[in-house]
Amino acid sequence: MPGGRAACRPAEIARRDPSLSGAALLREVERYWSAPTDDADSPAPHATAAAVDLTLRWKEEGRGKGGQMLWMGSLFDDVTALAHRDRFEALDADEFSFSALEAQANRRLLHWLMIEEGFAGHPDEWWHFSWGDQMWAALSGAPAAHYGLATVPQE
Repeated sequence: MPGGRAACRPAEIARRDPSLSGAALLREVERYWSAPTDDADSPAPHATAAAVDLTLRWKEEGRGKGGQMLWMGSLFDDVTALAHRDRFEALDADEFSFSALEAQANRRLLHWLMIEEGFAGHPDEWWHFSWGDQMWAALSGAPAAHYGLATVPQE
């Protein structure tokens, strides 16, 4: 995760909920972001090269590029409950909208495409999936992770 985005997260979360500070703020930040670490026993998911953040796009015929992103109900990297994977699964009547139903359908599509390939999805981030890291092992029931902290080979 680029430093700029990561650096603004605590400030953004505190701005949205001024009652959070100290350890409570840190706990909320850590729901959405894993700090970089050299700890081989508890590596950050993306530091294992086993995690990916993605969304879906419409296919744009004849252009060679992806089309517009499908509506998922929140911005990518949102740090609110809107980003939770199951946010649109139990809609009350007063929350009903076609936009919410579209987000629900698109999140389900992304979820099942990835699950069918063996990935595990982060419960607080609809865009985050992993295969072979510690989160994947915990969510899939695997006895252990396949990947630990990735290292860059020295020449």
